[in-house]
Amino acid sequence: MKRLGLKKLAVLHLNTDWGRTSRDYFVNAAKEYGAEIAVTEGYIAEERDFRSTLVRVRDANPDGLILISYYSDGALIARQARQVGLKQVICAASSVYSPKFLELGGEAVEEVHVGTRYFPEDPRPEVQKFIAGFKKKYNGIEPDAFNAYAYDAMNMAAAVVKIGGTDRRAIRDAFTKVKDVPSVIFGAATFDVATRRVKGAMNAELVVRKGQFALWDGKPT
Repeated sequence: MKRLGLKKLAVLHLNTDWGRTSRDYFVNAAKEYGAEIAVTEGYIAEERDFRSTLVRVRDANPDGLILISYYSDGALIARQARQVGLKQVICAASSVYSPKFLELGGEAVEEVHVGTRYFPEDPRPEVQKFIAGFKKKYNGIEPDAFNAYAYDAMNMAAAVVKIGGTDRRAIRDAFTKVKDVPSVIFGAATFDVATRRVKGAMNAELVVRKGQFALWDGKPT
């Protein structure tokens, strides 16, 4: 948000445990960086008409719209946002990162900004080996971020079981001992005991341009 120069934000989020928790983390972090939260709105997964909500967002006059959504509802919100005249920058959670977001959103998702842990154009050997293996196994289908997360989760599970065996407590403790586990998402994955997260996790900043996800060049839209 800071690199885009966004200071007044509207947040739309799925009204689920994941959506509300993600909203709270985002809102707290945004405020720490000095941003103002103009409005937050939750919606249910089955919702299909967001226009009344988006009119309220438009009238709040934010600099940017933040979507904590999956690709299907995120694409629909983007399309309806443009229909109601909301021209502000749209930024979306990594959960929209899928070819389906581009397909369903069409021109409405052009210039949408997305942060993701997985990007297939990453030249790291772990990424390229994973993509080649996935396409070979699934008849040329391109893997998305969810596929990469699942692959990494199984590799991490194997690593901690190798150290801790099959006892639940020993497996839990093994997360403090694994180091530099090869990962498509994180690179070499080592856990920070205090935060219970991967140390130094990487993030690719993407933008939709000409119907494709591309690495953002750092230039405002």
